[in-house]
Amino acid sequence: MSRKIAIIGAGQSGLQLGIGLVKKGYDITIYSNRTPEEILNGRVTSSQCMFDIALQNEREIGINLWDETCPPVEGIGLTVPNPEVPGEKLFSWAAKIDANAQSVDQRIKMPKLIEVFEENGGKMVYQNIEKEDLDGIASQNDLTILAAGKGDIVRMFERDDEKCMYDKPMRALALTYVHGMKPNKPFSRVSFNLIPGVGEYFVFPAETISGPCEIMVFEGIVGGPMDCWQDAKTPEKHLE
Repeated sequence: MSRKIAIIGAGQSGLQLGIGLVKKGYDITIYSNRTPEEILNGRVTSSQCMFDIALQNEREIGINLWDETCPPVEGIGLTVPNPEVPGEKLFSWAAKIDANAQSVDQRIKMPKLIEVFEENGGKMVYQNIEKEDLDGIASQNDLTILAAGKGDIVRMFERDDEKCMYDKPMRALALTYVHGMKPNKPFSRVSFNLIPGVGEYFVFPAETISGPCEIMVFEGIVGGPMDCWQDAKTPEKHLE
């Protein structure tokens, strides 16, 4: 009789783990607080970019499903402008990485991984799991794994002051997926721009619901001029 394992959370880690285990013959149940339809039709959740080591883990369990459609990220670049001379750069460089990275919108990736998980015999339960539910789930399984990244349930684990000096966010974040940007030449890349006293901006190619795109990420120093996203509720507002 195969061992029963419950995984709380159907994100990148929970689904990848669940697919790997179910393919090895384990009896796996994944609990998710959102259905595939809710994920697909929901808001953008992140600016994910996976590099070769992480992508190799996906290849090993056969979930590298976007290699033919996702625009490759071929390199990394960094630019820092001169804060004292407008239009002048302190330095700027770009280099290719040994193996391409990849960014797939989680709204299309997670529903597909749920489909793969179920096709291989895994069981999905769509339920918002609270702390009081864990004892019951644990009693029905040989192992229960918490792979959630958000929600009240993750607050079971207290913050460790010794591992992080910060007790509040250091950046105000915003991101937008856009079409029509000119690609970086001679190779695609994650282009980082660090603006002293303001924050960071970076952009890289990705695959989204409507096809290839560019993801623009804004990180404003809290209280600084780029800490301005509270009222920007649309992509158009982000780009003003």
